[in-house]
Order: sequence, then structure tokens, then C-alpha cells
Amino acid sequence: MYLTVQFKNRNMEFTGKTYDFQLAVNATPPQVGDVIRMLSEDGSRAVCNGTRVKVVAVKDKSDCAQSQVISYARASMDEPSISGL
Repeated sequence: MYLTVQFKNRNMEFTGKTYDFQLAVNATPPQVGDVIRMLSEDGSRAVCNGTRVKVVAVKDKSDCAQSQVISYARASMDEPSISGL
């Protein structure tokens, strides 16, 4: 399973290019539109500095996926930034 995500800009708007990441085998896929923080496959460390991303697609295949397999944690735009997750 693959997630297509979009990063936020400094104005907290999700815009621009999208990226595909392979979802860990044991992870339940999020819903399109969910805001998440990407974590390493085992959930022990943040991926992409733990920034919040929006899920724009969930798909079975991807020809352009990043090499990192991820898990995730649900997030919201109302929570404060994190560091050192």
C-alpha cells in the first residue's frame, strides 16, 4: 500500500508537489484528507522531521515511491510543532 502526501507551506496550507511513500505492512491506511506525521517503519523516529502532511491518495502501486517505508501517527493542524520525536 502506498500513500501520496502533500507537505504544508509556511502559511500552513497544503500546496505543491506530492510524494509517495510505502506504508508499513502492519499499518492500517489512513483516509484521504487525514493529516498525519510520518514515522519510521517501526515508529521509533520521525520521517521528514515529523512535519504534518496531508494524505491526498491511498493506492496499491506507485512508480515513484520514496525508498523509505513508513508508519504514521494521526495529527491535526491545531497541535503545536514537535521536535525530537
